[in-house]
Amino acid sequence: MTSTTVSLDIMDTYRRNANSKYATFDLRPRKGAGCDTPAEMEISQPLDDTLSEAIAAHATSIVAIAETPFNPEVSVRTDPTRQWDQNVSELVSTKKWLQLYGLKRSRLDLESLIRQIAFRHSDDFDRALKMPVCSRYGTNLFQKYFRRDGQSYNIIVPPHSMKQLETRLIQAISLFKRRLLWLTSESRRLFGVIEEKSICVVLDFRGLTDQQLHLYLSAMERVLLEQVSRLNRFNLIQAADDPVLLYETPVRVTSESIDHAVNWLWKLDNKQSLPKSAAVEALIKAMLMPHIESVILFTEGSSTDGCREMIRDRVTDSKIPVHLVSYNCTSSDTIGFLKNLAMSTNARFHAYAVVMEMETFERVDIDGSSGDSNFVLKKKAYGGVPRGAGVRDGNI
Repeated sequence: MTSTTVSLDIMDTYRRNANSKYATFDLRPRKGAGCDTPAEMEISQPLDDTLSEAIAAHATSIVAIAETPFNPEVSVRTDPTRQWDQNVSELVSTKKWLQLYGLKRSRLDLESLIRQIAFRHSDDFDRALKMPVCSRYGTNLFQKYFRRDGQSYNIIVPPHSMKQLETRLIQAISLFKRRLLWLTSESRRLFGVIEEKSICVVLDFRGLTDQQLHLYLSAMERVLLEQVSRLNRFNLIQAADDPVLLYETPVRVTSESIDHAVNWLWKLDNKQSLPKSAAVEALIKAMLMPHIESVILFTEGSSTDGCREMIRDRVTDSKIPVHLVSYNCTSSDTIGFLKNLAMSTNARFHAYAVVMEMETFERVDIDGSSGDSNFVLKKKAYGGVPRGAGVRDGNI
């Protein structure tokens, strides 16, 4: 047995943080863009020598599609949304997406491939000899593939058919890489994937600095423009002493309603003092709205510490799922509570936070004609999965 290694080089050190329990960073300079060549994530699958030669003679020479360099820096501006293929950007769970575009659906899984390229070597149990025996036909006529369960197959596929299978496998790998990149970028990185078609989002934040509030609202704006705009109905509620509603009832998604939501979002007040039960009251109001398939609590975390039992009771008794999104929460205990609550109610949980801050010197040109420049000290923040959040289910 040998090992054929397929290298998926779309994930660098920062991108692996989306699938890692502990965030790690490679601060070496990257060639041409401030970092080294992205570290490769290797997936090794032991295969038989014959099957390796017959099916994947060139599997290790797969060339990755050139992608836009990944930048984990937390930006205070909303960058333009990248254009994605329809089959990559489906707003469904990973399990559902694999049912639509996975290897099994395309008949490219191992079981389906074996049926297409080989037939089973017959065997039987001889009662007189009291031992299993195999037929001897085709000896030295076929290449053999031996499965781990002891069964053997004779490979009969011609070279041109094998080349077609290889091309289809390469296309499938490329599709999986693009889907993984889509899951770990833009609003999906901040908020996860919205799977329902009619939602109400509860905005729960308190005690944020102006910069933190700007990042929070920027994240929500990006979710509105990239995901909510593809739904049927939506509404927003700000947790407050008297919950602030965008609309009295959920409205249909149109360009006008999305624009109105963005403008309303940036007028929210962060200075008012909120009672401990503000998030609970906003959740109750959201759950009672008609035509809603799910409620999403978008919280910075600290506001749930004083009313955990109340939130647990309301979420557990809810007839519709209440999904939890933690944004920039620094308490692993709070993250653990939200995660366990989501798991106990079969809801989704997503966590994103600033996991590292560092000061850097950037060159700023003074006069373009003379070439004079100064170095300015700037503080940069880098986002990822906070400690205690674990592996994101959608990325497995």
